[in-house]
Amino acid sequence: MTAGRIPSIEGGIQPTLLTTTGDIIYASSASNPARLAIGSSAQVLTVSGGIPAWSTPAGGGKVLQVIMGTTSTRATNSTTTYADTNLTGTITPSSATSKVLVLVSQSGVQRSNGNSGNALLLQLQREGTSIAQISNEGMETDTALRQGDFTYNIAYLDSPATTSARTYKTQFKNRVAAALVSVQEASELSTIILMEIGA
Repeated sequence: MTAGRIPSIEGGIQPTLLTTTGDIIYASSASNPARLAIGSSAQVLTVSGGIPAWSTPAGGGKVLQVIMGTTSTRATNSTTTYADTNLTGTITPSSATSKVLVLVSQSGVQRSNGNSGNALLLQLQREGTSIAQISNEGMETDTALRQGDFTYNIAYLDSPATTSARTYKTQFKNRVAAALVSVQEASELSTIILMEIGA
């Protein structure tokens, strides 16, 4: 037998040249074999129009990647302007049709006792745009009372519609420009988990 060729199968079928490692020979008719070139990485063998074919499986609902960001660095804010909490994570979707499931756990949240109007506003942001309000008047009591060791959680399913890197982070501010609110008090750990979900 000649290297790289297969012999006739039956009825005088001519040998068929195999050109690449991984090629497949299949019967394209009752008396004529044909070559199917090797597929790409992660493709699966399917049938299309009655003949074998390589295809990329749909990723529907599957977790394609997971990214986690953490911080235990304390941050404070005594203004009515949003500031970063130091909690951030960046993910690069593999497909523009993928969704990103964002799971946030913001820990060590506290308000000082310096002002009765102190209250926490906490938001989830993607690339400079607020996409979810996590807390609007957190720990609000209308008294000059210190409160602490709160944790705020949110699960948000985003559709970034891109294959470019996207950064998600949380930001916080005080309801009034007095005293302060803080996160990661006593170095408590906050986490953000980004999960790419196939379309």
